[in-house]
Amino acid sequence: MTDKFLLSAFFLLFAPAFAYAAGVSSCKIIKSSSSVKVDLFFDGAFAVKGMVYRDGVLFMPSDGYGDRRYDNIRLLSKSVYQAAEKNALGGACREQVLYRKPELKVLRLTALKSPGRVANVSLTVSGVLNVVAGVIKRKNGGFWVAWPDGFVFARKEDRAYADSLILSRYKRHE
Repeated sequence: MTDKFLLSAFFLLFAPAFAYAAGVSSCKIIKSSSSVKVDLFFDGAFAVKGMVYRDGVLFMPSDGYGDRRYDNIRLLSKSVYQAAEKNALGGACREQVLYRKPELKVLRLTALKSPGRVANVSLTVSGVLNVVAGVIKRKNGGFWVAWPDGFVFARKEDRAYADSLILSRYKRHE
């Protein structure tokens, strides 16, 4: 087999997995004396708010419950990390308001023993983020989805679609 054949086979097998990754479309930066707060907006569709750049490290926002902290948002793309770092250091980023519907893929559902938060659902968002959302049981028996504080959808219909995707996955598991 030739190297060209092997390279072609690699791209045919793995290129669809990397076909789309969201890009940073805009950002908001707030500087203080000891750190820089960065909010990144992706393809006009979703955002990660409350990242902090301090001492050469970018910290993702985390959620707290009692005395515990949970890292429910993770960057999957080195290029997005570098863009966030560059924006934090440079203090500005490009503005592009082109909307692209986010691609969501449920990776894992973990059932919990809590009577309130009954499951954690891990999903990828447009190939750049891993987000852990919670399935919460209502007192009336219904369910709703709790997203991490630092993650927001720009459009209600995208959030509604993501909620329905997560809840249908949970109901199949139940």
